[in-house]
Formats: sequence, C-alpha cells, structure tokens
Amino acid sequence: MPAIGVTAVIVDDDQRVLLHRRRDFFVWALPGGRIEPGEPTESAAAREVREETGYEIAASLLRENPDVEGVYMPCNKWRITSVIERIEKEFGKPVVTNTQAWVLEALRGMGIAQPIPGFGRLLR
Repeated sequence: MPAIGVTAVIVDDDQRVLLHRRRDFFVWALPGGRIEPGEPTESAAAREVREETGYEIAASLLRENPDVEGVYMPCNKWRITSVIERIEKEFGKPVVTNTQAWVLEALRGMGIAQPIPGFGRLLR
C-alpha cells in the first residue's frame, strides 16, 4: 500500500529555511514523513518537525526545570542544529550538542578561531 506523507517548510525571521540531515541517505531535506492512519495532515507535519528537531523535548525540559544552567542534547546528527539558536534565544540558556563540540574541537585543531553564526553560543 502506498504511503502518504507530509513535508513542512519553516522559515525564521531571518528568512532561513529549516533543514535537517536525513538518517537514511544523508542529504539535507525539509522535515517530513509518513502520515499515520487517521492523522490530520497538519498534525502529522507538526509531529514530524518535533521528532526531527528535538525542540519540543528541550523546551519541555527547560519549562519544567527553569533553574538549570544549560541544556546538553546528546545527538550526533546535524538534525538538531536547526533549533539550537531558537532554544537559546527563547530560554536564555546555552545548548551544547555532540556535533557542536566536535566542530569546535576540529576548528581549534586546525587553528581556526572565527565564529560560526547560527549554531549556538558555543560556536560564536
């Protein structure tokens, strides 16, 4: 039976489009996926964005624990880099991911000290 899917296009205030790196064949893509049986299209699109970015999990934890000093998101994929800036701006807390730490260490190892905007405080 053929599957029906959704794709979400999310644009921020700076006119940047949210992309994530797919796990199946490692290309950058718009978030999206299969619509579950009986699921409304809008709900499916919102669910796919939440699942593929990790934003909802981090936001929920920060709302429940407002006194934490920061957030560690142990994902070694590029999928969550798209929400780091949003989380930091919204909650005023630094976000650290494996991917950021690896990039920072690689840049330091190559003697590169210039900031990389759009990927959180760690890389600025």
